[in-house]
Amino acid sequence: MAKNRTAGLAIKPVVEGNAGVFEALGGMSALVADSLAGLSYAQANALDNMSATYGLTSVIAKTDNANISATDSQAILTNNGATKNITLTLPVGVGGLAYTFFVKENTKKITIAVQSGEAILGNTGACESATANDWITLVCIASKTWARLGAKGTWDAG
Repeated sequence: MAKNRTAGLAIKPVVEGNAGVFEALGGMSALVADSLAGLSYAQANALDNMSATYGLTSVIAKTDNANISATDSQAILTNNGATKNITLTLPVGVGGLAYTFFVKENTKKITIAVQSGEAILGNTGACESATANDWITLVCIASKTWARLGAKGTWDAG
């Protein structure tokens, strides 16, 4: 099984009964462990595949509306633990920034908003999904211009 590159640590999903849990193969921080808690085996595999494919380096759980930091570039942002719909706002677009958004909580929508005057190519504004296991990777390809590098599911205009 491929190892998850989450936060630069080797983490593998281990199935105990029907629940997906994580076994740290190195010194996993409590923050990373909390971000991963509650993911199913299928979700863990999806994150593992995304991290390997897109070179993502950390998993960050967001449970409330937030402005995403440029320092979180290359991260997977989830709604793990969210009890409501959330809006995550991208930072001012600078070429090379990249983020993956992963819907963990079914029916809890993640809306990805852009800064004023910016756009996600193919969208008229924000994009959103509320279906578990949907994901989208956005990359800033030029100043203030975001593009989809890949996606699973329907990320409708918000």
